[in-house]
Amino acid sequence: SEQDVMEVLAQVKRLYRVDDQRVYLMGHSMGAIGTWQLAAKFPEIWAAIGPFSGSGAPATVEKMRAIPEIVVHGDADLTVPVAASRAMVAEMKRLGVEVNYIEVPGGSHLDVVAPNLQAVLEFFDAHRKVTGPGKVPKAPLKAPPPLPQARQERLPPRTGLGQVCPPHEARECPSRNRARPYRSRPSSPPPSSPSAPHAP
Repeated sequence: SEQDVMEVLAQVKRLYRVDDQRVYLMGHSMGAIGTWQLAAKFPEIWAAIGPFSGSGAPATVEKMRAIPEIVVHGDADLTVPVAASRAMVAEMKRLGVEVNYIEVPGGSHLDVVAPNLQAVLEFFDAHRKVTGPGKVPKAPLKAPPPLPQARQERLPPRTGLGQVCPPHEARECPSRNRARPYRSRPSSPPPSSPSAPHAP
């Protein structure tokens, strides 16, 4: 439904960085009908639309005339007659709308989507939202800058046995904190064990 689509769009914008100049809408069958309805109701949102096997009201084309469209329909569609898309495309051409119409010879209601999906995505990729007079298009999103590398601090010079000089005393410190030679201490003899008494 209309509410579901708009809520999903709002949720995606909250969770991800979305370029507002490159928001697209497409749908098949009832989704295509909804695509034309939402495009006419919210024409300021969409950079391009792509309805498959749908129908619409030609009177609404005026409201979305600034939106480029790619329309796909099979001429053997028994569910939604191809005349519905032909009427919409005819009105687009009358109003000067940028439209790419793909009518598939022998195409049914279902088998026209997969073979033409790539063409629709390429059409989307080639279009950004048209801005009004005086408006400046937004710059493309840039990748975030790399994280700064950890700074390596130089340790102050060491002197003697594990002694560290403060940086401001690095010159004088070695002479003052010179290591002292190690002198061994004489070891004490082990305690003697008491001797056993001699027999008389």
